[in-house]
Amino acid sequence: SEVQNAALGLYLRTCRAKIIDDDLYPTNQSVDGLSGLGLMREYVKMNLGDPQVFRSTCLHLFFDLIKGLYLFLTFYLSMYLVDVVLSPGEEAARGKEEGEGAERRMLLSAIHGAAKHAARALGEDFGEEEGPGMVAHTLIIPGHRRSTAMVIAALYIVPFGLLHMVDLFR
Repeated sequence: SEVQNAALGLYLRTCRAKIIDDDLYPTNQSVDGLSGLGLMREYVKMNLGDPQVFRSTCLHLFFDLIKGLYLFLTFYLSMYLVDVVLSPGEEAARGKEEGEGAERRMLLSAIHGAAKHAARALGEDFGEEEGPGMVAHTLIIPGHRRSTAMVIAALYIVPFGLLHMVDLFR
């Protein structure tokens, strides 16, 4: 009932109080000897000392990792879609006449030549014979380009939907 440096409300029995002390936040180490990175480290140690914050942080890091893996999945599926599903078959490439096919082959060989020259300029080992690529060269459903494209669409959409739902409830 004896309040100092505060006002007590008429109908209140409790109040919030701020405790002001000389402790430094987040640690009591000397401010002069603590760099920006050291201050960040102490702040992270203080936060991760709380079990609820630790659990939530680990959960967020896990879902962010899953989002990064989804990004790589979409890159791979894009390459697979362009290089395998949408590319004309070998029979169609062999059956073309010299008109449009020659222009496309010339453009393609110019692009490959420029890529080889850029790789040499950057000092990378770029041999003439290529090893197995990152993208498989067979259809997921052999002989059915449209069905393979639908499977790839599902592989895009389903993880996206799941990640979106996780973001909504996070």
